[in-house]
Amino acid sequence: MDNWSDCSDPSLVFVDIMVGAVIRTLADTMDLAHVMVGTVVRTVADTMDLAHVMVGTVIRTVADTVDLAHVMVGTVIRTVADTVGAAGLVIRIIRIVVNATPAVRAPRTTVAAVATTVAVVTASTTTVATAVAAATTTVAAMTASTATIAAVSATAAAAIFGIHAGETTDVIGHQNRGCRQDSANCQSQQTFLEQHDEPPLRVAWLLAYRTP
Repeated sequence: MDNWSDCSDPSLVFVDIMVGAVIRTLADTMDLAHVMVGTVVRTVADTMDLAHVMVGTVIRTVADTVDLAHVMVGTVIRTVADTVGAAGLVIRIIRIVVNATPAVRAPRTTVAAVATTVAVVTASTTTVATAVAAATTTVAAMTASTATIAAVSATAAAAIFGIHAGETTDVIGHQNRGCRQDSANCQSQQTFLEQHDEPPLRVAWLLAYRTP
């Protein structure tokens, strides 16, 4: 038969098994990279939500995510490199077996098709690794944006409430005390006016010397 995979020669059966193992490894690598990309995207989304609650925690979470994504990218790249090396070994074995067994030599188109399939899957895996690297860059940009938001928020708080870094002033309590003091002053002035028929000396002086 022309198809080498149908031959009972042990060497060709071994090659068939090796090719299947490489393709499965590539498929598993692509699935793993897909899961990793999804994890990074979900982490970024969660980080966006947390940014409205706790800036410090977000910065730490993003930093941890960047480190984790860096490890993931390195793992994918190493796996791709190992897979490419294994695929090259399989192709070399195919060529050796085909050349050594002319009686059951596989059509050259079959060998070329196997090599092309391995190359296409390898290229796809490399593309996934690039996507993971891009996601890592996005997380790094998120870190910078979160830090900027934290700085702007701190500046706005200082400008509006007079709070500076390190202070623990109770803004609401301070405002309440100010309101109570103003109310007490108003009540005191009202009481004074009710108890005296004449206006206070300062008011009388202003009334006496005002311009007609």
